[in-house]
Amino acid sequence: MLVYEPQSNALRLVESKKCNATWYLYTHESRLLLLASGMQCTLFTGYQFSAGGIVKLPKFEMVMSKSEANNKPVLAAADVHIVTVYGRIYCLQLDRVGMALNLYRFYRDAVVQQ
Repeated sequence: MLVYEPQSNALRLVESKKCNATWYLYTHESRLLLLASGMQCTLFTGYQFSAGGIVKLPKFEMVMSKSEANNKPVLAAADVHIVTVYGRIYCLQLDRVGMALNLYRFYRDAVVQQ
């Protein structure tokens, strides 16, 4: 997390986090960052940025259908979207094998599949 200091016209590092990630997804609308990890990219860690600091969301795992040809499908970044519906933040996951759209709702202390 960086802070802009107008006196010196520079950015100053306030806080940093280290973690493993295969790919990430960020939306400025909700200021939410999702980091995908694991062999199939189905393990997620989320961070929400606010004026008060960084809120770490609980880790969660997305479910994926398995096809007969591919027993361990990898979740692509193009199949995951962060959306805000009526003021609530959701993560949409397109399961191309199972032909399903999975919704995950973010709460401060939990991520619930809907």
